[in-house]
Amino acid sequence: MPRCRVFQNPDGSVRIMRLNDRRRLIGETDGEFFARETAKQQELLALPFTDVNTSTLPVGRAQRAKWRLQAGQVVTNLALPDPPHPRQQLLDQLAFANTVPELKLLLDKVIRG
Repeated sequence: MPRCRVFQNPDGSVRIMRLNDRRRLIGETDGEFFARETAKQQELLALPFTDVNTSTLPVGRAQRAKWRLQAGQVVTNLALPDPPHPRQQLLDQLAFANTVPELKLLLDKVIRG
């Protein structure tokens, strides 16, 4: 069974690491392979993790922001609120813009980030 490493972020959300077997060194175990690949990403070194079968991950990524690690398994916690749209404040401003100069200013923000 293919395995993946699930890291638990400080806010409770998870990061999933799946490995590409083409990058595995000859004779390397799963643990050694994960350790080598994890060492390449310094931010992951301090996070707690669990190795799980990829088949046990929730199906679909639509609710990915609600995935949590519980008892060694990744589950979807539907009690969590949906995350806000990353540009929700800008979308709200666009909805209430009344003049052409206001729209031009907001469109400039959209285009330039």
